[in-house]
Amino acid sequence: MDLRTTYPRSIRERVAGYVHLGRMIDKCRAVHAGMQGDYVYPCPMDQRLLQFAGISSESFLHAAHGRTGSSEPPYPTSNRPSKRGMKAS
Repeated sequence: MDLRTTYPRSIRERVAGYVHLGRMIDKCRAVHAGMQGDYVYPCPMDQRLLQFAGISSESFLHAAHGRTGSSEPPYPTSNRPSKRGMKAS
């Protein structure tokens, strides 16, 4: 994804029940391709979601690379903690 000429997904778009995850995946792919433009990965919101998921920004970047069109997060979620308000019902 070339974020120098297009926008990442909306922060409100849900992927696997999470807002912001799709946007973060788009930014990861752009960073990996060297086409992030003015977007920052990991920004403070990315870091907050990564902290909740219990995964490092480097691990997420590696996991997100090469996955296309998937509505599943690029990391295992079975062991993630349950926090009220973080996951859509």
